[in-house]
Amino acid sequence: PEIGTIEIYTDLSGSIEPSEMASIIPKAAGEVTEIYVKAGDVVAAGQVLLEIDTKQVDTSKNSMDAAKVAWDDAQSTLARMAPLHASGFVSDKEFEGYQTAAEAKRLQYESAKIAYENQMEFSHVTSPISGRVEQLNVEVHDTVGNSNQLCVIAGDSGNNVTFYVTEKVKNHLNPGDPITVIKEGTEYGGNVIEVSNM
Repeated sequence: PEIGTIEIYTDLSGSIEPSEMASIIPKAAGEVTEIYVKAGDVVAAGQVLLEIDTKQVDTSKNSMDAAKVAWDDAQSTLARMAPLHASGFVSDKEFEGYQTAAEAKRLQYESAKIAYENQMEFSHVTSPISGRVEQLNVEVHDTVGNSNQLCVIAGDSGNNVTFYVTEKVKNHLNPGDPITVIKEGTEYGGNVIEVSNM
Protein backbone atom coordinates (compact mmCIF):
# COMPACT_ATOMS: atom_id res chain seq x y z
CA PRO A 1 0.00 0.00 0.00
CA GLU A 2 1.14 3.50 -0.75
CA ILE A 3 -0.30 6.92 0.10
CA GLY A 4 -0.47 9.27 -2.90
CA THR A 5 -2.55 11.73 -4.84
CA ILE A 6 -5.36 10.42 -6.99
CA GLU A 7 -5.90 12.55 -10.10
CA ILE A 8 -9.03 12.26 -12.19
CA TYR A 9 -8.88 13.49 -15.80
CA THR A 10 -11.98 14.34 -17.77
CA ASP A 11 -11.99 14.72 -21.54
CA LEU A 12 -14.28 17.51 -22.72
CA SER A 13 -15.11 19.02 -26.10
CA GLY A 14 -15.07 22.81 -26.28
CA SER A 15 -15.35 25.67 -28.72
CA ILE A 16 -12.32 27.91 -29.28
CA GLU A 17 -12.89 31.63 -29.78
CA PRO A 18 -10.58 34.64 -29.73
CA SER A 19 -10.71 36.41 -26.37
CA GLU A 20 -11.27 39.71 -28.21
CA MET A 21 -13.47 40.22 -31.28
CA ALA A 22 -14.41 43.40 -33.14
CA SER A 23 -17.24 43.73 -35.65
CA ILE A 24 -16.57 46.64 -38.00
CA ILE A 25 -19.71 48.63 -38.82
CA PRO A 26 -19.57 51.91 -40.80
CA LYS A 27 -20.62 55.14 -39.11
CA ALA A 28 -22.10 56.50 -42.34
CA ALA A 29 -23.69 55.05 -45.45
CA GLY A 30 -21.98 55.16 -48.82
CA GLU A 31 -20.19 53.28 -51.57
CA VAL A 32 -17.08 51.22 -50.82
CA THR A 33 -14.34 52.71 -53.00
CA GLU A 34 -11.20 50.96 -51.70
CA ILE A 35 -10.47 47.79 -49.70
CA TYR A 36 -6.98 47.42 -48.27
CA VAL A 37 -7.29 44.04 -46.49
CA LYS A 38 -8.55 40.53 -47.11
CA ALA A 39 -9.58 37.67 -44.85
CA GLY A 40 -6.54 36.29 -43.06
CA ASP A 41 -4.56 39.56 -43.05
CA VAL A 42 -2.98 40.73 -39.79
CA VAL A 43 -3.88 44.35 -38.97
CA ALA A 44 -2.79 46.88 -36.36
CA ALA A 45 -5.08 49.05 -34.26
CA GLY A 46 -5.86 52.24 -36.19
CA GLN A 47 -4.97 50.76 -39.58
CA VAL A 48 -7.28 51.81 -42.44
CA LEU A 49 -9.25 48.77 -43.61
CA LEU A 50 -11.35 50.33 -46.36
CA GLU A 51 -12.70 53.61 -47.64
CA ILE A 52 -16.30 54.65 -48.15
CA ASP A 53 -17.48 57.50 -50.36
CA THR A 54 -20.10 59.00 -48.06
CA LYS A 55 -21.00 61.72 -50.63
CA GLN A 56 -20.59 64.18 -47.79
CA VAL A 57 -16.80 64.64 -47.70
CA ASP A 58 -16.66 67.12 -50.60
CA THR A 59 -19.71 69.02 -49.34
CA SER A 60 -18.22 69.24 -45.85
CA LYS A 61 -14.87 70.38 -47.26
CA ASN A 62 -16.56 73.14 -49.30
CA SER A 63 -18.55 74.28 -46.24
CA MET A 64 -15.38 74.36 -44.15
CA ASP A 65 -13.47 76.33 -46.81
CA ALA A 66 -16.34 78.84 -47.17
CA ALA A 67 -16.53 79.26 -43.39
CA LYS A 68 -12.75 79.84 -43.26
CA VAL A 69 -12.98 82.56 -45.92
CA ALA A 70 -15.83 84.24 -44.03
CA TRP A 71 -13.86 84.09 -40.77
CA ASP A 72 -10.72 85.51 -42.42
CA ASP A 73 -12.82 88.34 -43.89
CA ALA A 74 -14.39 89.09 -40.47
CA GLN A 75 -10.92 89.12 -38.83
CA SER A 76 -9.61 91.45 -41.54
CA THR A 77 -12.55 93.82 -41.05
CA LEU A 78 -12.05 93.75 -37.28
CA ALA A 79 -8.33 94.49 -37.70
CA ARG A 80 -9.16 97.51 -39.93
CA MET A 81 -11.74 98.82 -37.46
CA ALA A 82 -9.52 98.51 -34.36
CA PRO A 83 -7.39 101.63 -35.14
CA LEU A 84 -10.53 103.58 -36.13
CA HIS A 85 -12.17 102.59 -32.85
CA ALA A 86 -9.05 103.59 -30.91
CA SER A 87 -9.10 106.99 -32.68
CA GLY A 88 -12.80 107.50 -31.92
CA PHE A 89 -14.07 107.21 -35.52
CA VAL A 90 -15.98 104.01 -34.72
CA SER A 91 -18.29 103.83 -31.69
CA ASP A 92 -17.96 101.18 -28.99
CA LYS A 93 -21.28 99.65 -29.97
CA GLU A 94 -20.31 99.44 -33.64
CA PHE A 95 -16.91 97.93 -32.78
CA GLU A 96 -18.57 95.36 -30.52
CA GLY A 97 -20.70 94.40 -33.52
CA TYR A 98 -17.53 93.71 -35.55
CA GLN A 99 -16.09 91.67 -32.66
CA THR A 100 -19.30 89.66 -32.32
CA ALA A 101 -19.42 89.04 -36.08
CA ALA A 102 -15.80 87.83 -36.09
CA GLU A 103 -16.47 85.48 -33.15
CA ALA A 104 -19.60 84.11 -34.86
CA LYS A 105 -17.61 83.43 -38.04
CA ARG A 106 -14.92 81.68 -35.99
CA LEU A 107 -17.51 79.42 -34.36
CA GLN A 108 -19.06 78.63 -37.75
CA TYR A 109 -15.62 77.68 -39.08
CA GLU A 110 -14.89 75.46 -36.05
CA SER A 111 -18.25 73.73 -36.49
CA ALA A 112 -17.65 73.18 -40.22
CA LYS A 113 -14.16 71.86 -39.50
CA ILE A 114 -15.50 69.32 -36.99
CA ALA A 115 -18.16 68.21 -39.50
CA TYR A 116 -15.48 67.75 -42.17
CA GLU A 117 -13.20 65.80 -39.82
CA ASN A 118 -16.13 63.57 -38.85
CA GLN A 119 -16.90 62.85 -42.50
CA MET A 120 -13.22 62.03 -43.12
CA GLU A 121 -13.31 59.66 -40.14
CA PHE A 122 -16.52 58.08 -41.42
CA SER A 123 -15.04 57.56 -44.88
CA HIS A 124 -11.81 55.96 -43.59
CA VAL A 125 -12.84 52.80 -41.73
CA THR A 126 -10.10 51.75 -39.30
CA SER A 127 -9.47 48.75 -37.07
CA PRO A 128 -10.17 49.34 -33.37
CA ILE A 129 -7.87 46.47 -32.32
CA SER A 130 -4.79 44.61 -33.50
CA GLY A 131 -5.48 41.12 -34.80
CA ARG A 132 -6.44 39.04 -37.80
CA VAL A 133 -9.25 39.73 -40.28
CA GLU A 134 -11.53 36.70 -39.90
CA GLN A 135 -14.30 37.79 -42.28
CA LEU A 136 -14.59 40.40 -45.00
CA ASN A 137 -18.18 40.88 -46.10
CA VAL A 138 -17.89 43.63 -48.75
CA GLU A 139 -16.43 44.27 -52.17
CA VAL A 140 -15.49 47.44 -54.01
CA HIS A 141 -18.58 49.35 -55.26
CA ASP A 142 -20.88 47.76 -52.66
CA THR A 143 -23.27 50.23 -51.06
CA VAL A 144 -23.22 49.91 -47.28
CA GLY A 145 -25.22 51.41 -44.44
CA ASN A 146 -24.57 51.80 -40.74
CA SER A 147 -26.30 48.48 -40.09
CA ASN A 148 -23.94 46.46 -42.31
CA GLN A 149 -21.13 44.42 -40.79
CA LEU A 150 -18.12 45.10 -43.01
CA CYS A 151 -15.68 42.70 -41.42
CA VAL A 152 -14.78 40.86 -38.24
CA ILE A 153 -11.38 41.09 -36.56
CA ALA A 154 -10.13 38.58 -34.00
CA GLY A 155 -7.78 40.15 -31.48
CA ASP A 156 -4.26 38.82 -31.02
CA SER A 157 -4.49 38.60 -27.22
CA GLY A 158 -5.11 34.83 -27.10
CA ASN A 159 -8.06 32.47 -27.26
CA ASN A 160 -10.76 31.31 -24.87
CA VAL A 161 -12.15 27.78 -24.84
CA THR A 162 -15.73 27.33 -23.67
CA PHE A 163 -16.80 23.87 -22.57
CA TYR A 164 -19.71 22.35 -20.68
CA VAL A 165 -19.42 19.97 -17.75
CA THR A 166 -21.67 18.14 -15.34
CA GLU A 167 -22.58 19.68 -12.00
CA LYS A 168 -20.23 17.22 -10.26
CA VAL A 169 -17.24 18.34 -12.33
CA LYS A 170 -18.21 22.01 -12.05
CA ASN A 171 -18.12 21.83 -8.27
CA HIS A 172 -14.42 20.91 -8.43
CA LEU A 173 -13.39 23.61 -10.91
CA ASN A 174 -11.99 26.92 -9.71
CA PRO A 175 -10.59 29.96 -11.52
CA GLY A 176 -6.84 29.51 -11.93
CA ASP A 177 -6.97 25.69 -12.23
CA PRO A 178 -4.59 24.45 -14.94
CA ILE A 179 -6.07 22.92 -18.08
CA THR A 180 -4.50 21.21 -21.08
CA VAL A 181 -6.13 21.91 -24.42
CA ILE A 182 -5.39 19.59 -27.33
CA LYS A 183 -6.11 20.89 -30.80
CA GLU A 184 -5.13 18.92 -33.90
CA GLY A 185 -2.63 16.89 -31.90
CA THR A 186 -0.89 19.92 -30.33
CA GLU A 187 -1.10 20.52 -26.59
CA TYR A 188 -1.61 24.02 -25.17
CA GLY A 189 -1.49 24.98 -21.51
CA GLY A 190 -4.18 27.19 -20.05
CA ASN A 191 -6.08 28.13 -16.94
CA VAL A 192 -9.71 28.33 -15.95
CA ILE A 193 -10.72 32.01 -16.04
CA GLU A 194 -14.43 31.71 -15.25
CA VAL A 195 -16.81 29.07 -13.92
CA SER A 196 -20.42 29.77 -14.76
CA ASN A 197 -23.31 28.50 -12.63
CA MET A 198 -25.29 27.52 -15.72
